[in-house]
Amino acid sequence: MSKARNEVFPKVLQQLLHDDEARGVCEWSEDGTYIKIIDTVRFENNLSPRYFSHSKFSSFVRQLHSYGFRKLHGCPSYKHEYQHRFFQRDYPEAVEQMSRKDATRNQAVGAGSDAAVGEGPQLASPRPPIDQEQIPAHFQTVETNDAEVLSHHANAGNGTMTKNQMWLQEATYSANKSEKIRQVISRSMAKIETLHEELRATYEMLRSIAEEDDAELGHVYSMLHSV
Repeated sequence: MSKARNEVFPKVLQQLLHDDEARGVCEWSEDGTYIKIIDTVRFENNLSPRYFSHSKFSSFVRQLHSYGFRKLHGCPSYKHEYQHRFFQRDYPEAVEQMSRKDATRNQAVGAGSDAAVGEGPQLASPRPPIDQEQIPAHFQTVETNDAEVLSHHANAGNGTMTKNQMWLQEATYSANKSEKIRQVISRSMAKIETLHEELRATYEMLRSIAEEDDAELGHVYSMLHSV
């Protein structure tokens, strides 16, 4: 029977690692700084149904990713070794600092609550794309408005405006124009920064999917060798 669904995934994983039946299947590394899933077939058949609300190994890997676990650097696809700085054998209390990366879903269910064990991370709603033609349109609007204002002041006073006054007016409106352009550039940079964050989030999601695919391939590899 699986553990209660409201238990936090890292704590359930700690219990699993202390289970005698986990030996040779899912264990701590020698130094206790990362975990090793040695036999994915036995993990699916014997351990996963007892501790989680799923039995697929890929779902377990998805849960690891949702809590910030990363595959050990240099680990080949047929091996399954995962590490988290707050998940260590000799510091079990550190798991209190772990949380799901899915902040959007956590806000929906209430601050401080933990998502159900066995559910994968949810993706935040994408922001609207940046209109590439918006920036040139801003500049065109600024130039048109300034040209109309300069023309109005040049014709004011029935032609009595001196050259110095004209230059002063042009300098004033050039300064205003520069400030408007600066504001447009500032807004554009903010949008570019937002796009950068979205691309970074997409990259993290794709990397997570790639690691899950590696886990599936490793699982197939283990099944073939167990036949």
